[in-house]
Amino acid sequence: MIKKGMKETYLLESKNLIYVLIFILAFIIIILTGTVNAITTYNCTNCSNCTAAIAAAGSGDIVQLNTSINIAGTTCISFAGADNVTFDCLNFGNYIKGDDTMSTYGIRLQTYSDNNTIRNCNISKFYVGIYFADSDNNNMINAITNFNSNGIFIWASVNNTLTNITTQENTYDFFMYSSSDFECNHNLTNITGSGNRPIEYYNYSATVEDKVLSELILCNADNSTVSNVTIRGSDTIKNNMFHLIRTENSNISNINSSENYVGIRMAYSSNNNTLTDIVTNNNGGSGILLYQGALNNTLTDITTNNNNYIGISCFSSNFSTITNVTANYNNYGIRLTYSSNSTLTNITAKHNLDEGILF
Repeated sequence: MIKKGMKETYLLESKNLIYVLIFILAFIIIILTGTVNAITTYNCTNCSNCTAAIAAAGSGDIVQLNTSINIAGTTCISFAGADNVTFDCLNFGNYIKGDDTMSTYGIRLQTYSDNNTIRNCNISKFYVGIYFADSDNNNMINAITNFNSNGIFIWASVNNTLTNITTQENTYDFFMYSSSDFECNHNLTNITGSGNRPIEYYNYSATVEDKVLSELILCNADNSTVSNVTIRGSDTIKNNMFHLIRTENSNISNINSSENYVGIRMAYSSNNNTLTDIVTNNNGGSGILLYQGALNNTLTDITTNNNNYIGISCFSSNFSTITNVTANYNNYGIRLTYSSNSTLTNITAKHNLDEGILF
């Protein structure tokens, strides 16, 4: 017969053993299910081993660039479908520099590279400094993208956040393409463009007044009002523009967008807008460009002279009403290409290199 004290000791030891077994079993389950994930930090020193480290990294891991990179003729960093990875250049002294080769990218997020963070990077001399293509919910923090063809390019992506960025002396400091209104959902905060002037981005109905900007982008910003705004990019090269993408029923007045790459570009379902009292002189391309399905827009009291290409260009954009225009000393004063049912009234188009008005 087991005595009472021995029985109590036996029961206590059994309980302790059960607790130990439960703890061991829970730990094994945690390891197997990955509930506890240790963050791994990878260090890299060139384009290929940085890209390889990003590919090898798990969710939450960090890849750090420990030195500067100079590369010729090719893209440097590619995410290629990696998710939830941080790429940290550590400081602006660790730069990534190309050689101005076409179709090269400093950092490229493509093929659904989502939920990543890029920070503290200094990228120059690429076709695109940082490129987001079909990649969503990424963060770019504290970056410099100067002296590229495109500083930052967002293509068909959603919900990317850019914070504390300097992007200067690019042909376009910031450029984007959106195939739907949903793809206008991005957040840009504290973006400094060429000339140390701000770049502002709106994807909602906004009132923008009395400002001097390096670049202004309205993307799905229907029913906005923009007045008394000057767009002026670099002080040394002709770059940037006032860009309307998928923006409708807005009133644009008293705008001067001169000495830029393009004065005003309206594209991709930017319909039913009214532009009044607009000056777009001495731009590197066209003064005003209505492009790819910008329909039923009204342009009144326009001065667009000395542009390197076209004063007012309508390309695949129908039903425009263009009134009271001076378009002199351009390559073409006004040119309509694949654009029908437009009305031109009271047009002065003199001393243009090829044609005053070309349909």
